[in-house]
Amino acid sequence: MRYTSILLMIVFTSFLVTPAIISLSGNQADVSTFFSMNEEENSNKMPKPNFVFFFEKIQSNYESLAFLKMQKNKDGFQIDKYSKVFIDVVSPPPRLA
Repeated sequence: MRYTSILLMIVFTSFLVTPAIISLSGNQADVSTFFSMNEEENSNKMPKPNFVFFFEKIQSNYESLAFLKMQKNKDGFQIDKYSKVFIDVVSPPPRLA
């Protein structure tokens, strides 16, 4: 277990230290390739979306605002009807030892 933790510490430390050592040594190496080793970043197999937005077809938000005002007036969410639990739960103070 100890050897595994030392090995993992060396690997992770090398990921952090290697770009700094390369840039300090003065070599003209591309350090960005070292940072782009993520599997998430290498998603070239994903198809690019081909969305086309037509802003002329977007109407005003008046209909949605009117709908939200109508829903607000239907008592969909009322805080006053909930019971106050913190008043009902009364526990004695802890005993001092």
